[in-house]
Amino acid sequence: MKWRRCDRTSFFFCFSDISLNCSFKVEYNDEGLTALIFTSEGDMRQAINNLQSTWSGFGFVSGDNVFKVCDQPHPIIIQATIRACLKGDIETAVDKLNDLWSQGYSAVDIIVTIFRVVKTFDECVFQPGLIGFQSQIKIYQNA
Repeated sequence: MKWRRCDRTSFFFCFSDISLNCSFKVEYNDEGLTALIFTSEGDMRQAINNLQSTWSGFGFVSGDNVFKVCDQPHPIIIQATIRACLKGDIETAVDKLNDLWSQGYSAVDIIVTIFRVVKTFDECVFQPGLIGFQSQIKIYQNA
């Protein structure tokens, strides 16, 4: 018997259509499913692991619970930080980053989440500074 290597495949679109029909009732909301998609980065195995960990730990799959289990900064906080940067409100942006830092998130966790949020952030799609923003994040991510 020949085994084939299992490649990571993107499941962003099909995962949102999956209904959670199991022999036991998994309670969830739409924000929880969105958070699972975000934290798994398209890897179905990671999504299932995050789902199981969140349900086992909290008994309910919500966005906040998923981000607690996965230990990632919440994208809403990152979006608020990016909005503050786009408006030129550096003090607010730094305060939000300091809050994340004081919650125990590492610099890598913060930067990786910023990069992932910026890639899909609707408000700065047509901003001329977006490419510069992404390239600066990439520089710090690779450092």
